[in-house]
Amino acid sequence: MYGGRVIFVLMAPFNTTNFYADVDQIYDTIGSPQLRAMYTDGRSFSTDLKLLIAQLCAKDWAPMDSKRMELRVYLLRAHLSCAISMGRLDTKSHEMKLVSFDTHEEITDSTLQLGGNLFTVHDTGLKLKPSDGGSIGSILLSLKEIFQEVVQRDGKNDETWHTGFVGFLEGVVNRRKQWVMEWISSNSQTFQQHDDIQRVTLEAAALCAELIQQLSVCSCTCKKCFLRCTKEKGHADGHLCLGDHLCIQFCSYCVREKDADSENISVNKCSDAAGHQGSHDCRVKEHTCDKTCAHYGQAAKCNKKCAGMVGHDGQHLCNSREHKCKEQCSLHSCTNPCITPFEISDHSRHACHEKFCPMSCNVKGCNRRCESKDHFHDDTPGVVHYCGLSHPCLEKCEAHGNCAVQQDLIRTTATFTSKYGSFEYEHVAEQSGVRKSCCKEIPPFQTEHEGPHSHSLKENIVHFCDIKCPACGYFCTEPIGHAGLHNTVHGNMRNTTFFSDSEKIETVDRTYAWGESGAAEMCNMHCKKQGRGHLHLVLCPSGQGGGGICYSRLHADGVRHETQKTGPHFDVPKDEMTHTAYWKHMQFTDPCSQEDQRLFNLCGHECPSEEHEENSVAGTSTGKGESKKSFCTLQLWHGPASEEEKNNFKGGYVTSDGHHMDCSHVLPSNVIFIIDRSLSMCHHDVTPQFAQFQETHNNRLGCVFEAILRFIRTRLYMSLSQGADLASVVLFNHEDSALAVVELEAMDQNIVNKLLVYSPDGGTNFSAGLKQAERILLKSKLDGDERHPIVIFLSDGENLGSDDEALDIIKSMRREHGKHLQIFTVKLGSECWTKLPVKGKNEKILERMADEGKSFTAADRLILSQTFVGIAKSLKPLTRALVVNPKPSSSFLALTSFVMILINIATKRFDLYVCV
Repeated sequence: MYGGRVIFVLMAPFNTTNFYADVDQIYDTIGSPQLRAMYTDGRSFSTDLKLLIAQLCAKDWAPMDSKRMELRVYLLRAHLSCAISMGRLDTKSHEMKLVSFDTHEEITDSTLQLGGNLFTVHDTGLKLKPSDGGSIGSILLSLKEIFQEVVQRDGKNDETWHTGFVGFLEGVVNRRKQWVMEWISSNSQTFQQHDDIQRVTLEAAALCAELIQQLSVCSCTCKKCFLRCTKEKGHADGHLCLGDHLCIQFCSYCVREKDADSENISVNKCSDAAGHQGSHDCRVKEHTCDKTCAHYGQAAKCNKKCAGMVGHDGQHLCNSREHKCKEQCSLHSCTNPCITPFEISDHSRHACHEKFCPMSCNVKGCNRRCESKDHFHDDTPGVVHYCGLSHPCLEKCEAHGNCAVQQDLIRTTATFTSKYGSFEYEHVAEQSGVRKSCCKEIPPFQTEHEGPHSHSLKENIVHFCDIKCPACGYFCTEPIGHAGLHNTVHGNMRNTTFFSDSEKIETVDRTYAWGESGAAEMCNMHCKKQGRGHLHLVLCPSGQGGGGICYSRLHADGVRHETQKTGPHFDVPKDEMTHTAYWKHMQFTDPCSQEDQRLFNLCGHECPSEEHEENSVAGTSTGKGESKKSFCTLQLWHGPASEEEKNNFKGGYVTSDGHHMDCSHVLPSNVIFIIDRSLSMCHHDVTPQFAQFQETHNNRLGCVFEAILRFIRTRLYMSLSQGADLASVVLFNHEDSALAVVELEAMDQNIVNKLLVYSPDGGTNFSAGLKQAERILLKSKLDGDERHPIVIFLSDGENLGSDDEALDIIKSMRREHGKHLQIFTVKLGSECWTKLPVKGKNEKILERMADEGKSFTAADRLILSQTFVGIAKSLKPLTRALVVNPKPSSSFLALTSFVMILINIATKRFDLYVCV
């Protein structure tokens, strides 16, 4: 995160002198020019730290800059509505002014100066927009009261007052817009060019424009008096001035009478409606005619009582300046009265006082009124209403792919109910592909902008791949059209189902039944729990209709058709894939680490030695000197190790079914070499390599002595302690009594020196050597020795003695020492043997003497040495340590390969998923 530029300081215990000295040292380090501080205050550092922790918990690996920007956009949008309606942040504190989230600096507030009048009301906390369920009328009423504190409404010149009130409302809204835009700008200094910030700015401008229209005041006349209506423009109910409708002036006639005789004349208030025209009349004294106006009931704007003097001549008329038509406005959606003079009786269209089109803008999502000043604008055929302002486009970006791949910070706990119990698991994140809204502006008087919809104004903006992981449904996070495999962070495997050879499926910490969902597992974590050598199952196309081709024929490596049936749908064919092949098939980058990938592709056959701890982690080391589980070092699905492979293995041992273990469980062995020293062993077709044998035994026998030395060295290298093995060497020829040159001595390289005094001589009698070996093994057993008995018999010629006798001795030895006895035979030289009849069959005697698969032929020195070294390495733990006690199901028994039975039972690798 910091490019390696990290300084670690070992702190002294808290609240000690050295602790504060360390703090000073850190301060000096941070204050040095070599290390520039990333944060200027604790607030921004705390915000970033919380964001970082949240991303780590959600396993969201998106860049912090993008998350920081998303958080800022979220905060701006969260407070935007309150900022426009109340001029403050949306918090419990009503005094929380608009501030910069980075510096906490307040946005400057001020009073309002309009038309020579000073309004001391501040913007912060001034409510300009109703809450949910409220009406704009209540806002206008409160603002009217604030305005009247400075400019009284006395009815003398209501046109001037009404114009001033409209200007006051516009000034209040424009001031609010100015502060909101300044607040957004101060909180987006580092994100000015980002598309989401631009969109927030457009949204704020649109909301402010709507507020200006919402706080527009009706200009019609009150239905109860002659003052202007102060309700919102375009309201549905009757027009009202929201006053008491009474004229507040004194009677003009009383005033004149008072002026003439000030002592005896009282002055009364005018009894006419507020805002009336003409003289003020109290109607208490008979100043004027008391008759009804001739137009009353026929015309609007009539003040009812005649304003003429008592006893006047002519028509009775009230003090209304102009009587109006009584009919309703001809516009279909308007209920205002017509303002055409009553005298014009033949007008064809009734028009009210309003000079605006009441229809809404036709642009999608716009609630503002049409900007036209023609009240009958909607009557024009084919007319399109526009508010006259630009609009944010509400369509989604139409580019290919996702505009963003969003990792929502959601933590939920769910309960998975299985046939075998319930357990809780956590969703730490929900990922979704986001198609952002278009960020382009629709120009004024247009219904759409030019060009395609795009979430960014930048050229070559990156969109992300819209392919989902088939298992978890998470979108690929690579750019659209990327090369190579898809990549994502992966989540819960909700699109998978458990298939298995047995109904009960046990993982590390959970138990499932076949057919249950894998939603509680995660792609990478499940593979890690399955461990080394696990397999994946996929539905085979050949069984899905349409003549599909089996994946084993489409992929070169790591895929094979099912080797056994799995439930609950045994009749549905499936293909088995290795971990690597599975992710290539899914076309997604392997989410596991390189080390895990390496282990997953190795054979999962486990060494069954009791020396390994049962609770150690599969395939991992617990530390130097500690026990760990050991596994076959070969690749998954390997065949039995070949002879060449066995000879190339460095350490470890090879099991009887061909697995190589790199661990060593060498038990002390009691090794008896039975060596033919007949005259044919003096031939020089096979000679030793070491000089110590070339001087005295540069022949077949010397080559055998050299092979024994290599055997001893190999065992000494493998053994835990020097001399743990015992060695005996029996040399035989045609004589009835063989020579036990070495008998039950600790295995040591010096043993070979004792053999150099003997040379080839005489014929060959197998029984002589076998009898001597039988005697030595029996003696060792009687002495209580528990070493592993090993017999290595070597000859280069035919048995001149009785084959039956030799085989009987072998049988006797097997009865006495049981299954722990291992017998190896080696034929030395390249000459062909004469096959002697045994019980009517021509069989080679050495092959019959040896254990199955343990008879070898060495035509030269190299093969002989490799044979002896291979035997030394193959001496493994007691057979009982290799026996695995599985509980195979019937599906296991159906397998034809015994090797695969051992592999699959021991590793339990069929507890797998199939994507459906």
